[in-house]
Amino acid sequence: MDTKPNWGPAKLSVPDLLPDLMCMETVTSDGVEITRYKHIDTRRSIHLDANGTAYNVEFRDGAPLATKIPLADAVSYLRS
Repeated sequence: MDTKPNWGPAKLSVPDLLPDLMCMETVTSDGVEITRYKHIDTRRSIHLDANGTAYNVEFRDGAPLATKIPLADAVSYLRS
């Protein structure tokens, strides 16, 4: 896991939310780097790759398993 802040995906996909996000970590799933951002108020997370694609990320046996989801759904969850 990489702990350096990677703001690129959030700047691309959810620039209006940047003031409300904390960059948490970057994981790799099936060769795709996915960065997790946590909302400062809701404490919920959004996971984005370098192209701005949103994912649901679960950990199984310590390894991340990512599934693509619609960005609108990820943002809705983040804000709720």
